[in-house]
Amino acid sequence: EVVPQGGGKPVVIGENIRDSFFAFDARMLPDGLYRLTVTASDYPGNEAREALTGERVLPCFEIDNTPPLVEMTGISSDTLKFRVSDNTGINAARVSRDGERWDPVESDTGTFAAPSDTYTVKIMPGDNWIVFQAADSYGNVSTKAWIAKN
Repeated sequence: EVVPQGGGKPVVIGENIRDSFFAFDARMLPDGLYRLTVTASDYPGNEAREALTGERVLPCFEIDNTPPLVEMTGISSDTLKFRVSDNTGINAARVSRDGERWDPVESDTGTFAAPSDTYTVKIMPGDNWIVFQAADSYGNVSTKAWIAKN
């Protein structure tokens, strides 16, 4: 079962599992800290009085399914300004011009994994569109696009 850190009703995410592994889709849970309790029993193969049951509470883990918030905050003749924010930190930013390869973009402050930062992207001659993408430390991604006006 999974229990939200700080209290809440436990949610059973699997029962009577006979495999030696178990995986679940974390997208079914809201963002937050959780504690997982694993209970194992050999009751199915033993008499009730001989059956053993064990329980282990695992360390807390975080679930983050929310992508960063990307806002275009400024447009000039030669630059685009973006503000990115995310509660777990910004792990990467990159830009693609006219559908070409992705190139990394450094934040204006030069920091890494900040919860909020700004990015400046130069508009190059001949750029028809620019796609800016930011990812958080859990791999959630958001994009914003700019298209040149004719």
